[in-house]
Amino acid sequence: MRERLLVEILLEDTQPVARADLATKMSLSESTIRDLIKDVSQNSDKHGFKIQLIKGKGYIIQVEDKALLERYLENEESVDVYNQEQRLEALIFYILQSNRYITIGELIDRMQLSRSTIVRDLKIIEKILSESRLKLIKKAHYGLKVVGQEQDFRKAFSKYVLNSTLYLEPTKNYKEFSERIENKELEDILTQALKESCLEISDVAFENVLTHLKILLYRVEQRNFITKADFTKDKVPKVYMDVAMFINNWIKRKFDILLPGEELRYLSTHISARTSTAMLDIKEREKLRREIKNILQKLDQEFLTDFENDNELIEALVIHMHPLIKRLYFNLQLENPLIEEIYIKYTNVFVVSYSFAENIKEKYGYCLTRDEIGYIALHFATHFERINNKSIERIKRIVVICATGGGSAHLIRLKLESVFPNAVVLTTSSVNADQFKTELPDIFLSTIFMDKEIYGVPVLQIKQFLDEREIRKIKEIAALHILKKPVKSNQLLRIQSLFFKEIFQKTDETNYLEIIKTQADKMIELNLAEQDFTDLVLERESKFTTIYQNGIAGPHPMKLNAKEDVIGVTILKNPIEWNGKIVRMIFLINVKKGHLFMHKEISALLLYLMENQEARDRIIKSDSFEEFLMEIGRCLN
Repeated sequence: MRERLLVEILLEDTQPVARADLATKMSLSESTIRDLIKDVSQNSDKHGFKIQLIKGKGYIIQVEDKALLERYLENEESVDVYNQEQRLEALIFYILQSNRYITIGELIDRMQLSRSTIVRDLKIIEKILSESRLKLIKKAHYGLKVVGQEQDFRKAFSKYVLNSTLYLEPTKNYKEFSERIENKELEDILTQALKESCLEISDVAFENVLTHLKILLYRVEQRNFITKADFTKDKVPKVYMDVAMFINNWIKRKFDILLPGEELRYLSTHISARTSTAMLDIKEREKLRREIKNILQKLDQEFLTDFENDNELIEALVIHMHPLIKRLYFNLQLENPLIEEIYIKYTNVFVVSYSFAENIKEKYGYCLTRDEIGYIALHFATHFERINNKSIERIKRIVVICATGGGSAHLIRLKLESVFPNAVVLTTSSVNADQFKTELPDIFLSTIFMDKEIYGVPVLQIKQFLDEREIRKIKEIAALHILKKPVKSNQLLRIQSLFFKEIFQKTDETNYLEIIKTQADKMIELNLAEQDFTDLVLERESKFTTIYQNGIAGPHPMKLNAKEDVIGVTILKNPIEWNGKIVRMIFLINVKKGHLFMHKEISALLLYLMENQEARDRIIKSDSFEEFLMEIGRCLN
């Protein structure tokens, strides 16, 4: 929390801290620091401290009551009202927890915010709730209330209340109820019910059904029921209804609650939408297999891949797609607790998965959520890993070139022998490389600058001491060559070669989309991108934001179609907030068709920056393109 962080920074230093230094440490503008200090000072007396300004030097904290200060610092039931993402989370949290109308005055008192801020946030919340097919209605003299179908309310409750990172007063209602449920007993009942009906379910889906059962019990106890109008009238197969009846009998014994027929049918649809294809007959399986293979053929044309011939991938997608289609039909898509990690670490694979989802939409008419796309991304990530591993096994001969052929070359050889178990690794000097003309290796690795290839075999420039990132890069390039795929020269160079001075800027612009648009238009003007590049980037951003963690953003288009592999860079002079997320650096990614490898390398760089504050700080302080490039080089080396 910003307020607490400010106090902690001042407590750490016995000398006055300048406003500019506070702004740097907290990644905020100096004007925001001034407003923050003003807000903190209004209530500081009751928390046992005062913040004083020493003219010409900065701010210092004076502790007046140590016990009150410690209690203030230990308090966890609070919200950082300067963090829009957390503020919106808290407001949705309050609204969904209430069974009555809430006035704006109550929200002002609870959040300690101005009326204008609350009204502005409520407009955003209306849009967020509409994505869950819920409405925030306003009634004169009463206040605000969420209305909509019960099944949509339960899904929103799960997403915004159960998964909330906040522990606030309104959660106590649900938490007190959930403590009456013995989790182990509920898990055993569900496991037994599925086993007796010979149904299989993944761990994630199992947890999802458990969550649904808890919300079901909580809402039913409050007399909030699913109605006939809430979902499709299609008949649910008996096997799933049997599971629902088994669970219902336990609920009746345990809580003395008898579920109405519509609740039973709704529960049975949840079960059917989360079980595997064990019940899928041969004809249905083959039909689904053909449809998936047709989609993979389209992806192969778009990304220059070979998904169509990977039977393991196809079978994995068949098993995944059968319950997924039912989830789409009943609008019961899964939440993905790993989605942020998947999205960041597998950005290149997510590009493929998003295209897969677009084909699903075209074929079946259903839109997949980002969470569901994340699960599909894992299947494609496994495909790439499997292909790389198989390719590595086929590499039989590697030549390492160093200035003298000794010393570091032998250390590299030992490392490579453990990575490429079936390969003979040889070392040589640059002047003796011609000796391999008659018996060429699968790949040359060189610690010194050389031509991009020798006798048609690619030369990959490497560091003298191999770390995990360098090893991964070697494996990727070697796999591409073994698969007879063209290895582009820029894949053998450092990522620094993708940054252009003409599309590097430091700006005080505050509109995230305008920054992206300006940068994208510049790429088109420089003939680095196709004419539809800007539209594709903005469309991509409108569907799923590419703002990641710790102020790093990596926008990219809906498809890969660059004229040249390039990264546009914008460093913000002051952090900006966009849709509840902080942005400090924007890397606009534009890579060619088939260059998923390059996309992966760029993603690895962004991930490194997310995890390394010192590197982020150095780049933010770069005042020129040359300084920026030098700092990027330090990150890569």
